[in-house]
Amino acid sequence: MLPKPDLVTIESELKKRTQYKYIWGRTQNDTFDRLTHFIYDIKQFDKLICHIQNQFHNNPKQKEIGNYAVNRWYNFHSAMAIEEIFCSFSQVRKFEVEKDKYCDFYIHDIPFDHKTSVFPKNIPWSKKWCKQNPALLARWLYDNQSSEQRHHLSNRIFLMLYSKSSAHWKLKAELTYLSRIIHQYMDSFNPGQLIKINYPNKTTILTDLIWAEA
Repeated sequence: MLPKPDLVTIESELKKRTQYKYIWGRTQNDTFDRLTHFIYDIKQFDKLICHIQNQFHNNPKQKEIGNYAVNRWYNFHSAMAIEEIFCSFSQVRKFEVEKDKYCDFYIHDIPFDHKTSVFPKNIPWSKKWCKQNPALLARWLYDNQSSEQRHHLSNRIFLMLYSKSSAHWKLKAELTYLSRIIHQYMDSFNPGQLIKINYPNKTTILTDLIWAEA
C-alpha cells in the first residue's frame, strides 16, 4: 500500500526538515508547547520558517523557540500522516473526537493511541535484546514516557524507528516506507497476540511494537 497523493506531499515537506540538524535545546514542556501552538495549522515547511521569523524576530529566544517549533511541527505532521495510514484499513475506525490524548483509532473495536518512537538513547539494552523481549521494551517505554501532555497508561501502538546511522528521527519523514511496514503489520494483526501490561489499580493495557529499520 502506497500513501495517498496528499501523504506524498506531506512526505516531501517533512523531508525538507531532515536537511537540518535536529536540536531541541530543552525537554518538551507545556510552556513552550503553548508558545508554538501554531504548528498544527501550517503544513508547508517554508511557511513555518517564515511564521517563526515574523512572530519571534524581536524575541531573544527566537532560535530556541524556532528549534522547538520545527521539531514539534515535524513530529506532529508525521504522526498525523501515520494515523491516516492506519485509518485507511477496513478494520480500523478513526476515533470520533479530534486531538484526544488517549485514543487515535480503533482496531477491531480496540481503542489505541499510536506513538512513533525513535530508538531511545538512554535505554539499557541493545536493539537485538529489545526485539527479543518486546514485552519488557513496551513496559520500559510506558515507564519512561514524557510527564507532559501525552503521558498516559492507555492502549498504545508503538512504531519503533531504528537507523543504522543513528539518525532514527529522519525515518519519521519516510511515509512511503512506513506505509509498507504498517501494511505488513495490519495484514497479520491478531488481537490475541497483543502485549498485556498490568499496573496497580489499572485495567490491563494492550500494546504492541512495529519495527521500522533502515
